[in-house]
Order: sequence, then structure tokens, then C-alpha cells
Amino acid sequence: GLAVLDRARGGFFGRLGDRHSRLRAIIVSGRLEEVYRRAAFSGGAAGFVTKDLVFSDLVPCIRKVLAGGRWFPGEVW
Repeated sequence: GLAVLDRARGGFFGRLGDRHSRLRAIIVSGRLEEVYRRAAFSGGAAGFVTKDLVFSDLVPCIRKVLAGGRWFPGEVW
């Protein structure tokens, strides 16, 4: 399965990842700062898209994530 989650909604991603290990998640965020990308990556998200680029990046991100890949803007480490 796939979930697209709004980072502003808070810490429910960890609970989803724990209960549904096959669930792939994409985090949508209004903030691009590394701390948010790193938190999404560390939390097990498969993708991260900023809200200002959601119309151009969300569909390619979904395709990559459903194919087993990851999608993160810039470096996350």
C-alpha cells in the first residue's frame, strides 16, 4: 500500500510504519529544511515532496516509490 501524509499533521507516521510494515509512505511538507527530510527518511518514509513542488513532483514520486525506490530532494545525510 501507499500513504501520502502531511508532515504538519504530526507524528502518526511512526505508528503507521509500525503497524503496516509493507506500507510505503510519502511525506508532503511545507518545509524543505534538512531536519525534516532527515526525520522523514529516518522514520522510514519512502519519499518526501515539498508543497511548493507537489504538482510537478508528486506523481513521479509515487511512481518511483511504488516501483520500490525512494524519492528525496537533495541529500538527506
